[in-house]
Amino acid sequence: MTAGQPRFSVVMSIYNQEPWMDQAIESIISQDLGFEEHIELILVNDGSVDGSLRKCEIFREKYPNNVVVIDQANQGLSAARNAGMAAATGQLVNFFDPDDFLAPNVFSEVWDFWQRHSSEGLPFITIPLELTGAKNGRHGKYEFFPEKNAVIDLLEEPGNFVLSSAASFYPRENIEGAKFDSSMLSAEDSLFNFELLARFGPRFGYVCEQGVQYEYTQHVAGANQVARSVRTASGFQSAVTLLSRLLPPVGEEAPRYLKELIIYELRQRIGRMRRKYFESDEEYEALVASYREFIDYLDPETLKTSPWVTSMVRHFMFSSAMTRDQPWQLGADGMVFDRENELFHLDTIPVQVRRINKRPEAAEIEAVFFNYFISGFDLVMVSDTGDVLEASGGFSGKNEFSKRDGEFIATETQYRKFLLPAPSRESRWRFAFRLTATGELHFVADVKQWGESPFRGYDPTRKSISETYWMRFLPESNEFWINRAHTKVGLYNLRSTLRLLWKEKRFVPVRLFSKPQKRTILITDRPGFGDDNGEALFRYVQESRPDLKNDTWLVLAKTAPGYNELKRTKRIVKPGSFRHRLLFVNCRILLTSHLSPTLMSPWGKRVHAEIADLFDRTLVWLQHGVTMNDVGSTFNRLPLSIDAVVVGTAHEEHFALREGLLYDEETVLGTGFSRFDLLEDQSAGSKKRSILYAPTWRTWLTGRIMPDGSHEVIDDFEESLYFQQQRQLLSDPEILEALRAADASIDMLLHPGMAAYVDNYNALVSDRVRVHRPGSVKYRDALNSSVAMITDYSSVFFDFAYMGKPVILDHSDQEEFRTHHYGEGVFDYASSAPGAVVDDFIELKREILAMIDGGFKMEEKYLSRLDGVFLHRDQKNSQRVIEAALNVDQRRRGLLV
Repeated sequence: MTAGQPRFSVVMSIYNQEPWMDQAIESIISQDLGFEEHIELILVNDGSVDGSLRKCEIFREKYPNNVVVIDQANQGLSAARNAGMAAATGQLVNFFDPDDFLAPNVFSEVWDFWQRHSSEGLPFITIPLELTGAKNGRHGKYEFFPEKNAVIDLLEEPGNFVLSSAASFYPRENIEGAKFDSSMLSAEDSLFNFELLARFGPRFGYVCEQGVQYEYTQHVAGANQVARSVRTASGFQSAVTLLSRLLPPVGEEAPRYLKELIIYELRQRIGRMRRKYFESDEEYEALVASYREFIDYLDPETLKTSPWVTSMVRHFMFSSAMTRDQPWQLGADGMVFDRENELFHLDTIPVQVRRINKRPEAAEIEAVFFNYFISGFDLVMVSDTGDVLEASGGFSGKNEFSKRDGEFIATETQYRKFLLPAPSRESRWRFAFRLTATGELHFVADVKQWGESPFRGYDPTRKSISETYWMRFLPESNEFWINRAHTKVGLYNLRSTLRLLWKEKRFVPVRLFSKPQKRTILITDRPGFGDDNGEALFRYVQESRPDLKNDTWLVLAKTAPGYNELKRTKRIVKPGSFRHRLLFVNCRILLTSHLSPTLMSPWGKRVHAEIADLFDRTLVWLQHGVTMNDVGSTFNRLPLSIDAVVVGTAHEEHFALREGLLYDEETVLGTGFSRFDLLEDQSAGSKKRSILYAPTWRTWLTGRIMPDGSHEVIDDFEESLYFQQQRQLLSDPEILEALRAADASIDMLLHPGMAAYVDNYNALVSDRVRVHRPGSVKYRDALNSSVAMITDYSSVFFDFAYMGKPVILDHSDQEEFRTHHYGEGVFDYASSAPGAVVDDFIELKREILAMIDGGFKMEEKYLSRLDGVFLHRDQKNSQRVIEAALNVDQRRRGLLV
């Protein structure tokens, strides 16, 4: 660097950033302003334990006049930035993150802007954030910023404040004496920026022309400080520190831009708050009370016009101070008020059409709306002749389908079913909200098509509702039009395919092959693995139901363990193939162990919507494991229009009938699991004595689900408590020696969700430990041949205990699991677990050694629990499942009362 003060000082706080540092630093070095002439780079190594410090030293050796290295014990991001700020000598100071990078002209463009505006007393200059990595595109915070360089005045644009210090450049004289607050886990940038705005005025520079942008790296699974902060009490407390420091005393009016900051900082935190993140209820309630005090600064007009109040749910959260009271009231004319301020008209509340079912000479419409705790109205349907049709059934109340922000419910679920009679002539029906007090009708202006509604695709589509009637939805008038069928199904299929091609430029040839009478029974598991309730049920049908076998198909990939054996049935279909699509469209009953559309459907969501009018199927959820956790959001019947669910245990049956899940005695099928029929203890005759080790997956240790059912990897998996505890178990000398003495071994079966980490686990293989990737062995064979099982929270222990063999349940990471994966469940381990439940490695080791020493026998106290847990133990589950599914299908079609 040439003699004299550098134009820029770039401070980089570094903690274990070795993989990304090169790209970040090179983006500084390659700036067209001239790195060696004008830029000072200060690398603050904050106690890294990887190779970060050495990389810092390499860059200092290469650029001794530009690069300063500060090495300190780990003190956190803010302390590292403060150390670098104290050493900075540049005219403009930036706090760059070591896993991001900059466009090559950023410094020259910022410098030119600063030269033109240096006399205006701006506290800082900022540039837009562009997301890269796990997410891509302009950061949502910059949606309302201008497209040209500008001086932003927060008195005129109160929502366009800036929170990032990494994307901002500060005149050094402005930040003399300033510091980042090291007590804050997050929002320290926000406080730093707003305290400068308070000192110098609410204006700052914005540079975005000529492609200037800050490339902000989003890691898979959000592995950064911001993402981690949303699951810790201190992360939620950071907002309290921030707002307490900035807001005026209670009772005084806050400027509009600070009101916008309140909304922006609290909107996502409210949604992510959970009691389990806090050490006590008192700590949680104190935080809620603080948030409510901040919300009291907000007025209805701000909430109505803020760019950060993007949904009715979020609006309600702030209006009600997180449900402290009920602020929304219904007026006599159908207007909804927030206190005395008009908010919206009743007719703008959306109604979701979830599904349309065939009924004898009628059509059943299932619909949902949300009332935001506003009383005094209900949903009806009104014909073109003025007839008012009330719901034939429904549900009102809070359930897992209710809209909420985190643990705060914003509205009750209102689920209604309407039976529209087949007319003597054509008829038209509309949704309307009817006022209870006056009977006045307000026609719904927003009808949305969700779930299995046949009208989700293009306009117009129609739905056959009987042999002689069709239904069409007219979006311009929100009317359901029922008329007699004049067009044959084949001609409709041809016309609708051509119309879709003409209007949407999309050719969906499978539409041409939809049949009026659906016959196919389609069964699915994870296509790449199979070996679950679906495959077991398919085997039964092919072997024992000659009346159904020809119409029953299993979706299975060639990589599945059972493929070669089952392909002889000539009823195996390749996932995603054209035949799979044909079968899916012509499906009468869909039996699936997984509800993920990625695994259940041969299409993506868009094409799925474009064929929804062709569906006339009964969906039976087989489940892929015994439900132990409170997974009401998955179990709820509404999101995927489940017609029935199969359960195998008494506690599941009780859970499924819980009010709000919308099942009844006819749709909760207590048949037992099909895969239980194939369980047979073969361990006595096995040449090897194998302990099956089958832990379940962890949501926070995996990325998104892939089409084959596996998940993306995340960084630093081997540092997780999950992997470290497993490594401790599989490498313990005393356990390994006991296995050798008993001529036994541990066979670890990876969960499909953890399949991407097979190389990490292969490093743990020894003479007494084997690791099996998902799909490499059949679950059934492993369960049948093993003498004992070790698992954690995986429901697979029910399969194993079903045979009366010993189980150990390792809950060593219970606090982390209950915080990040599933909360406390619906299965009572204390009274019903068919094996020992351990809380740490010492207990686990003791139980394993005792089990080996005892000859791998289930203790009597656990054997006595089995009949109280399982509904059936007679190998007739598949027989009951298929009969129950046929009955559900007949009942849905009105053919069975």
